[in-house]
Amino acid sequence: MEKRMISDLSTEELKDLFSKNEFLRKKCAERALIDMEFVMEDFFRYIGKVKGLDYNFGYPGNYMNFGAYTADYYEDFFRACIDTQENMIVFSDYVLEKIKKAYSKAAFYQDCTYGYEEISEKRYNDLEKLMITTFETAKNSLFRAYSDIEDYYYSDAAAADELDIWADDHGSDYETDGTKIYETIYNVYA
Repeated sequence: MEKRMISDLSTEELKDLFSKNEFLRKKCAERALIDMEFVMEDFFRYIGKVKGLDYNFGYPGNYMNFGAYTADYYEDFFRACIDTQENMIVFSDYVLEKIKKAYSKAAFYQDCTYGYEEISEKRYNDLEKLMITTFETAKNSLFRAYSDIEDYYYSDAAAADELDIWADDHGSDYETDGTKIYETIYNVYA
């Protein structure tokens, strides 16, 4: 087959080349990982700013907890979860409603914790349980979402999804015989 520019290939020809060529798969996988960095920036944009929150996602293991004065930070954490959801879908509708409920009560919980509001012990314990269980539920959803994002961007499917974008960006830099890819040589004096 005669060599053709990558930019001249149809979508089907690109897909066929992708299935045959390791270089192309590697370049698309690299591009997917660059895209993952941007997605992760969005993922941590709000959560990463919550004071008192200590966390790790991925290796060497997932954990998330608050340092001292947890009552001070629940409101910020739940707000960060809501803001994150507005940028990307992380929580199910059920979990998001639970987060919104806890967010609406977090300032009151803080006031009760420090004695600025008086409520019964049972009501306080119920409120504290709401904060803790909602935090745990949100935390587990965040871990699951992070893992799903990471799994996708390291997958062959993510690399394949980058094919058209890579070809648009580099279609005039490479040509192919249908199996192999060759870097085009430009005449710098032309």
